[in-house]
Amino acid sequence: MKKPVTLKLSIPEPCTQNWNEMTETERGRFCASCSKHVVDFTHFSDQQLKDFFAKNTASVCGRLGVDQMERELILREHSRRGLLIPKLFIGAALATALAGKAEAQQMNTRPLTMGKVMLSEPEKKVPEPESDVPIRIVGQVKDNFGEGVPFASVMIKETQNATVTDIDGNFRIDVPEQFNGKKITLMFSSVGYERRELEVLTSKSPVRVDLILTQMIQSFTMGILVVEVSDPQTKEREEIENLRVTDEDLWQRIFGWQKPPAGSTRNY
Repeated sequence: MKKPVTLKLSIPEPCTQNWNEMTETERGRFCASCSKHVVDFTHFSDQQLKDFFAKNTASVCGRLGVDQMERELILREHSRRGLLIPKLFIGAALATALAGKAEAQQMNTRPLTMGKVMLSEPEKKVPEPESDVPIRIVGQVKDNFGEGVPFASVMIKETQNATVTDIDGNFRIDVPEQFNGKKITLMFSSVGYERRELEVLTSKSPVRVDLILTQMIQSFTMGILVVEVSDPQTKEREEIENLRVTDEDLWQRIFGWQKPPAGSTRNY
């Protein structure tokens, strides 16, 4: 596709000579004051203006309507051969312009300007930087009953980006720019609820995610509660009762040999 070139016509220094007093010529009129031909462009269409100035790159004196100036004309780039416009077409364009000039003079309602026509390229508009719109995910975390879960944790997996839900379970979290247009994993958790992970495809437009957290099932046991109470004094008496020493033990410890049988047992 050929690249369009934008052009603009202007007459920086309008001529003060009287158009009606100039000598009529094939191209328009001849100004005796400056000895130049003045081309009447008032009946030229945009296309005819584009084609004329594509061919005639030298300075041209002309008469233009105010509505033909100070606005962009779009001209397509051509090769050098393409810049040569057939003379027949130029003659037809000029003939059309000359044929309608009488009507324009009679109406005399259109503001006209005459002078040296300047061809310029409009200032290029600097594109406005794209607004720094964050990649954002919004949504709500609910429980099994449809109620919002407050203060639930929402985190982007493998990043430090995290947030918590408000009192109604609503949340909003910004996604790093490098994940734009990619899938990320959101991790949801809250005390008393099962953890959940959800895969989300990000975009420049806010993505909404609504999720339900399931309450954890807890095990309970019912029955008679038995409480064991230990009395230190009772435990001490039991230890004393269990401390029983026999004669055989004493003989063994004192004499180093076992006492003959038929010994009596005593409590100490």
